[in-house]
Amino acid sequence: MADEEHNVTIHKGSKTGPIIATATQCLTQDGQTDIHFVNPKESITLQHKHSLLPFFHGKTLFQKSGKNFHWSGQTALVEEGSGAFLAGFHARFFESQEHKLGSLVVTKEGGEILDLVVVTCLVMQERSDEGKLAREKLRAAVVGRGGVMF
Repeated sequence: MADEEHNVTIHKGSKTGPIIATATQCLTQDGQTDIHFVNPKESITLQHKHSLLPFFHGKTLFQKSGKNFHWSGQTALVEEGSGAFLAGFHARFFESQEHKLGSLVVTKEGGEILDLVVVTCLVMQERSDEGKLAREKLRAAVVGRGGVMF
């Protein structure tokens, strides 16, 4: 869950479980989020490329151990060099009693980097929500000034 400063803390299991990573939105680089893993102690940078068009999702890119990865839209995690599909996210459009965002299906290859897959998925979802809010504010400003925006 993000706090007022757009920092995200990710726990293993419930919210009282051990912290596995924190994510901080970079204030100097638009669309960049720094993720700091606790064990092993390492950091990666996510680069979010939001689409300005409604109904289109952007791309989230990152690098780990010399390999490049990206979340295509908000649905598929792919290792760029090999093209290997590592995980798929199926969003829920209606919030349930369990407060689930959706389902994350991880392949055998993705399971080898499970914490990375889960953490980047959660951060990507949080940043996507922020991108949607930014587009809604832009749309309201344009329409509020008498403009037309589709």
